[in-house]
Amino acid sequence: MSLLIKPKIMNPEAPFNVYDPVAACNGILAGLVAITGCCHNTDVWACILIGGTGGAVYVFACKLEHKLRIDDPLEAS
Repeated sequence: MSLLIKPKIMNPEAPFNVYDPVAACNGILAGLVAITGCCHNTDVWACILIGGTGGAVYVFACKLEHKLRIDDPLEAS
């Protein structure tokens, strides 16, 4: 999800999208971290929703870091 959303959020006026494999890996990691705490007690549809929300939160957190001019080269915060 973050692979598709991040180019549109970070640079909306670009004429074409540049996809970032690091963003995909970090988005997957954010989704896995989001579902880890409650995975034993959650239905499959809710797991997909929680993981997707975690990936979206990652994308918007990256945008907030850039707006606040926070230096995070790995985008791992």
